[in-house]
Amino acid sequence: MTLRYWTEEETQYLLDYCGLLSNKQIAHQLGRTCHAIRQRLSIHKVSVFSNIYTARLVAKELGRDKSTVMQWYRKGWLKGRVADFGRGYLHSPMIFTEEDIVVFLKKFHYRFNYREIPNPYFKNVVEKEGLPKMNS
Repeated sequence: MTLRYWTEEETQYLLDYCGLLSNKQIAHQLGRTCHAIRQRLSIHKVSVFSNIYTARLVAKELGRDKSTVMQWYRKGWLKGRVADFGRGYLHSPMIFTEEDIVVFLKKFHYRFNYREIPNPYFKNVVEKEGLPKMNS
């Protein structure tokens, strides 16, 4: 068995898709074992939640209730998907990317008072969208 070092491209792929794809899918793409994937994530102090938000976390970051976030999802306002992890439980977790949340906030910024949003990044998105546009 030969030792194979991680390339920058492999590490970047792992960090970009962690949480969005299962460890098994990433391992298959990179030709690595699931153990190697877990080990590399541990070295970089990254978890499966690093690139994603659960409905509960979206609610916390936007200062709303989880049931409200799920209503936005069911109405099609907030894009998301069922997580690859946690399947088999009564309710599999829904996950959302930062991009999903930003698109939602840009489209529905008028529903929020930016001062009430706890997360400074998302607060800034809503604040900028709520400003009147300058004519060029």
